[in-house]
Amino acid sequence: MLFNSTVFVFFLFIVLFFRAFYSKIPWNVAKICLLCFSYLFYAWWFPPFVVFLFLSSYVDFILGNRIVTHPQHKKLYLTASCIVNLGILGFFKYANFFIENINWLAGLIGFEFQVTNPSILLPVGISFYTFQSMSYTIDIYRGNFKPVDSAIDFFLYVSFFPQLVAGPIVRAKDFLPQTRSYTPLDKKILSIAIPLIVFGYFKKVVLADQIAELVDDFFRNTDFTNIHSIRAWIVMYAYSFQIFCDFSGYSDIAIGIAYLLGFKFPKNFNNPYFACGFKDFWSRWHISLSTWLKDYLYIPLGGNRKGSFRTYINLMLTMLLGGLWHGASWNFIAWGGLHGAYLIGERMIRRHENLQNQPHSFWGRLVGVFITFHLTTIAWVFFRAQSFSQAFQILGAMFFNFNTPLEILHFARLSSVFLFLIVVYYALKYVGEFMPQQQWKPRFAMLFALAGAIELVILFWGRSNAFIYFQF
Repeated sequence: MLFNSTVFVFFLFIVLFFRAFYSKIPWNVAKICLLCFSYLFYAWWFPPFVVFLFLSSYVDFILGNRIVTHPQHKKLYLTASCIVNLGILGFFKYANFFIENINWLAGLIGFEFQVTNPSILLPVGISFYTFQSMSYTIDIYRGNFKPVDSAIDFFLYVSFFPQLVAGPIVRAKDFLPQTRSYTPLDKKILSIAIPLIVFGYFKKVVLADQIAELVDDFFRNTDFTNIHSIRAWIVMYAYSFQIFCDFSGYSDIAIGIAYLLGFKFPKNFNNPYFACGFKDFWSRWHISLSTWLKDYLYIPLGGNRKGSFRTYINLMLTMLLGGLWHGASWNFIAWGGLHGAYLIGERMIRRHENLQNQPHSFWGRLVGVFITFHLTTIAWVFFRAQSFSQAFQILGAMFFNFNTPLEILHFARLSSVFLFLIVVYYALKYVGEFMPQQQWKPRFAMLFALAGAIELVILFWGRSNAFIYFQF
């Protein structure tokens, strides 16, 4: 069930209608109902895959308690949790990739035998709920969190539908304490949640999906030798904006819906394209994933505590695995490797120049933001391209095709639409951030009503795409 589908709109109305009766029924009953809604939401796409959602939740709930009640075997229980979760994730997400590479390697060295590719269907959102469930047992093992007594609370934590299929990746310590009591719906919650939801839909349906038409048309090319560099750059700028609006739009909707239902989620994006440097970028982009990788991968590897060379290795390993988390493709690994190289290069420069913080001057920061955004855009080429060869063709067009004929009209259309959407985005962003902090005012209410009307028209009668991060 997609957020940007008519069936979800009706589903959400039913859930919110139920929300109005929170205070009239026991809180435990309400949580059971929310759990049922969440499983229905997930089962709508392919019901059999609910089994793996249930299995991941059940295993970690049992093992989390065993870690505390049988501390002498806690390493064994943690290992079992990791094997089950990563085993399920690895089978569904990486089996095809592994077989393809085995076949390629076998052909390279002269073997005629080929392993049949089983074409395994990937359960939607498996990367997100696997990381979320697994972090619970890791935190208990480390002594950072005590196991929860209620299976209902834990199952709801893993399967809660707003963030189930594309994040944010919520930690148990942030979510489970909120299950202890009912949160009444009031004007403050509405003033925060509604602008988040409306603006999230606006970013996805009105901005990202319309930019997608321009981007998809470009990537359908089979020959990039006659694509002018300016057009290639404009399209990649557009894709940078598309993926941000698409994913941050989902996060805004998820956070807003969770807020309406009485749960507060952490912020997942914080103006990432205003980042000055890549350490700053990853503190702003997909914050829940970057902090998960830092806490559960980078720091356990040794972080920056074991010398410069080991720090560089740890950064690269973390980003390579972060790229692989996004998808079973060498393109994603290359994307992660590029970001690893960016982080290492940045650390070397700061170490050599003795720069511990970001530039203090306006112009220094502006140059840093400009460089960071453009290097990020170059990395997005590998993220969006369908193959290595296509990625390198596009990079070639971006840097070496300034002498080919420029399609003036097409370039003007791309530029004008893209620039218009940027202006619309930042105008709405200003209002969206301003509105929760102030009293409701008629002009803001009218603006958001207009944005909502545009979204509904496109949602019911226009072209709508699945969220990009649903594939991860």
